[in-house]
Amino acid sequence: VTRDLDWGIDIPLPGYDEKRMYVWIEAVLGYLTDTMKLSDENGFSWEDFWKEGHDNKIYMCHGKDNIVFHSLLLPAMLESLNDNYFIPNKMVSAEYLLMNDQKISKSKSGNAFDAINWAKEYNTDTLRFHFVLNGPEKRDSNFTLDLYKATHNEIVNKFGNLVNRTLKYKGLETLPRGEVNVNIKNLIEKTYEEVKKEIENIEFKKAGQLVMELVEAGNKYFDEQKPWVLKNENVEEFNNTIYTCAYLIANLGNLFEPFMPKSAKKIREYFGISEYKWNLLSEEINVELAKVEPLFTRI
Repeated sequence: VTRDLDWGIDIPLPGYDEKRMYVWIEAVLGYLTDTMKLSDENGFSWEDFWKEGHDNKIYMCHGKDNIVFHSLLLPAMLESLNDNYFIPNKMVSAEYLLMNDQKISKSKSGNAFDAINWAKEYNTDTLRFHFVLNGPEKRDSNFTLDLYKATHNEIVNKFGNLVNRTLKYKGLETLPRGEVNVNIKNLIEKTYEEVKKEIENIEFKKAGQLVMELVEAGNKYFDEQKPWVLKNENVEEFNNTIYTCAYLIANLGNLFEPFMPKSAKKIREYFGISEYKWNLLSEEINVELAKVEPLFTRI
């Protein structure tokens, strides 16, 4: 655990004057000492995080080249202290992100990106969601602007379209009152539970796909109900269809929060929902249709 260096952390043992601590031995215990420092400065107990018996859960988030230090060295050192330390129990590792089938490099023209500039040029929510669905969660993944644009436009076609054709339905000035379809309501409730489980299991891609599957189910329900026919033939069923789709969209304002927070917040604002909670909404919803604007613009 030492290196032949003349700078760094000294080894407090005779005969080790020319040695210094190997950085990864010293660095990983910084998680513990940093928590101690923060607790002293902010008045909480570091033991709530780092000692057994506090319903602990610690997620270690790293690139794959750092896994060994946090899954082997840190636990070994905590065990060796023999003082009831909690061993981090969630390893969140990522593989490598390639760009245009090559390693990202600032020296290669066009093969690196500046996140701030991209945030100005593109939609930050759909960029974020693209990396959720296509990032290097389980294996190296490739990024190109064309792939991102395809993801963005798919979100426009599915999620954006569901919002537009429901909340901007031609001729509607107020949201018609109706009954929420029980099958759609059950599907929404099931999605909350499944997405929560996948996020806690670090399966972000699966979680994002589940929310998009709910969007697709909403579009399928809309198409099958044919509200453009019902409006002339069965007003009650027309109202139920629009109200059900609106209820689904209101819940998407919660479900998309971990993935596309700006768009989720905008939906909650449409429905006058001031507080974000991870649970099924009451069936009593209202929305100011005049304030509804498209969530996305096609690229």
